[in-house]
Amino acid sequence: MTARPPLSRRQRRGAAIAGIVGFLLATIGWVPYVLVGLGYAFAFGVYFLGSLLGGGDSQDSANTDTGKLAADFIGIPASALGFLISIACVVGVLLIAAGIVLSIVILKRYSVNRAAGVTWLGLLLAIVGSWILDAILTIVIYAVAAAGDLGKGPVGPGGALTVIYLLIALAIQVLLGWLCWWWMAHALRRRAAPADQPEPPQLIPGS
Repeated sequence: MTARPPLSRRQRRGAAIAGIVGFLLATIGWVPYVLVGLGYAFAFGVYFLGSLLGGGDSQDSANTDTGKLAADFIGIPASALGFLISIACVVGVLLIAAGIVLSIVILKRYSVNRAAGVTWLGLLLAIVGSWILDAILTIVIYAVAAAGDLGKGPVGPGGALTVIYLLIALAIQVLLGWLCWWWMAHALRRRAAPADQPEPPQLIPGS
């Protein structure tokens, strides 16, 4: 079986750059969809809670009220919220696509084997890792916020904790992009070319 030589320093550098750039762009592009999903989850929660309490509001009413709340928070007319969401989702798709394409281009430029495979597998691993680590980080941040506001009921993180959360979350994305792309580049690295075998000596009759 042909051995696989380790990645060169140039290939490791290329995998790190591609992972950081590619995953950061994909993460930013995914944000609008996460916000929309949270909005619908909040609206469903309002509708479900209202139903338990005997309210007559429909799911559409809950969605409308949530949209108005979001529009007021952003500071735009409620009628413009749908257009803003559409634009944000289109920009998100473009950012995700740009992250994937740039990753493949960078990997090829640094001579990393199977650039597309490294990108897709690295992205999948990084997404799963991001879900797990972000969930743990969120629990920790809210626990710290609650510990500092005992007796005041449910609270969210304040300004300083929010900044800390964002900085740690950004560092997690950078670290995951670097490690997952490097791992996949290592796993899919090219096999060594087989050495040339010397020809067997020719036997001459009578010699």
